[in-house]
Amino acid sequence: TLHFHQKLPKTAAKTERKPMVIPIALGLVGGNGAVVPLHHDGDTLDQMTFTLTEAEDSLTLTEVPEDAVPSYLRGFSAPVRLKTDLTDAEEMRLLAGDVDPFGRWDAGQSLMVKALTSMVATPSASVDLTGVINGLAETLSDKRLDGAEKAQILRLPSQSIIEAAVADHPDAVCDPYLIWEKRRLMMSLIGKGLEATAAPMLTAFEKKANRLTAQDRALYGRLLGLAVLSGYAGAEDHALNLSRHKNMTLSENGLAALNQMEGANRETALAEFADRWADNSLVMEKWFMHQSSAPLVSTPEHCDALMEHPAFDANNPNKLRSVLSVFAAMNTPNFHANDGSGYLYLARHIAQIDQRNPQVAARIVLPLTRFSLYSDERKALMKGALARIKSAGGISTDLSEVISKSMN
Repeated sequence: TLHFHQKLPKTAAKTERKPMVIPIALGLVGGNGAVVPLHHDGDTLDQMTFTLTEAEDSLTLTEVPEDAVPSYLRGFSAPVRLKTDLTDAEEMRLLAGDVDPFGRWDAGQSLMVKALTSMVATPSASVDLTGVINGLAETLSDKRLDGAEKAQILRLPSQSIIEAAVADHPDAVCDPYLIWEKRRLMMSLIGKGLEATAAPMLTAFEKKANRLTAQDRALYGRLLGLAVLSGYAGAEDHALNLSRHKNMTLSENGLAALNQMEGANRETALAEFADRWADNSLVMEKWFMHQSSAPLVSTPEHCDALMEHPAFDANNPNKLRSVLSVFAAMNTPNFHANDGSGYLYLARHIAQIDQRNPQVAARIVLPLTRFSLYSDERKALMKGALARIKSAGGISTDLSEVISKSMN
């Protein structure tokens, strides 16, 4: 018997909400990913949809083998956050063999979130990723999945998802810089663990790069990023060659892989990309985004240098966002530098932008207002940067409203 319970947060006005209609597509997974038939009300099905319409309800299945593992929300049947009592071993079963791509992805995300939360709560402790790596290796070898599905299953939970999970952990402090470090470490460990499976796939992709489907290009980029970060032999040279490809997706795959690192290959790839697309304003925005998001390179000083580039236009909102918004949203170690320098850097530019474009300034300031999960010390640094903007005087109504609401 499966027991379901739905919980809805109150609205902004604190009013209660009635239960939603939630379709839950589900199946059962046996050993080695075998499909276990569902027996319900005299029917035998490979998969069924149970519709939850009340706050609580239950579903009883019969003739269920002891080792069967339920797979929920197949096909992403409802946009909900799901909490289950599945064990790590059961989630590893789903990751390794669920016939449904969403079921595999969700199990992998849950396992990685738990592992990363543990790594942040106890930074000095080691973590066993054997089950996750084995499940991902099975995913890469599974011909039932296309490349885009495999790429998504390989993708680690985002920084913001990990921050929310860490904030709920009783023994962990939500430190964005530490979370970024541990997330990067996990990517490296997974990449190394998958090398025997991934390296031959990368070689095959390289040989037929001109004939790849969009789905395979997605997987190619994901594997190459893991390969460069994990130090596969020849991976950086592979990424440099790919960055020169005529296909924009493949070219950016190479750039993105190298952008995680620092060194001559990264510099060469970005310089060649800029030379090739210097006359295309939209493509150069991609170049600015890669530059400003580089975690080991793009300090505030580097971003200031970018804004002196001939292709940069301080009066163009998209150009401003491609440097400043990307720096704040995607360059965690430099924006969230422990001394608060990243916050002050953004605050300084926001005050200048506000004089000529208040709407853009009010948009770019938002990352500085997202401090609710952080420690008191980090909150003070972020609020201090906001206070500096406001105390300068003469700021626009748009910007003042955003800052005031966040600090109340």
